Amino acid sequence: MYREFLSKTLNIKVDSLRDELDLKLTLKARLTKKELKILNALINGGDIKELCNRLNIDKKRYIELKSKIDKKLKKIDFKRNKTTQS
Repeated sequence: MYREFLSKTLNIKVDSLRDELDLKLTLKARLTKKELKILNALINGGDIKELCNRLNIDKKRYIELKSKIDKKLKKIDFKRNKTTQS
């Protein structure tokens, strides 16, 4: 889910050995709760208006958070750690 979104939408190469759970934990550690909820909505195709109401943000703040997500994702090194390889 995350791997396909990152590779197709943002052109970020993700190590093919990295599993979804490890990738999700990395994103959870690097993104705020609101940013992670927005990312999940983007991946799952959720309704933006409903999401903004749930998060108590307006459209302008949504756009700001979305751009922050893009910047943060481009900074994260998605290669598998050498210590976790078998």
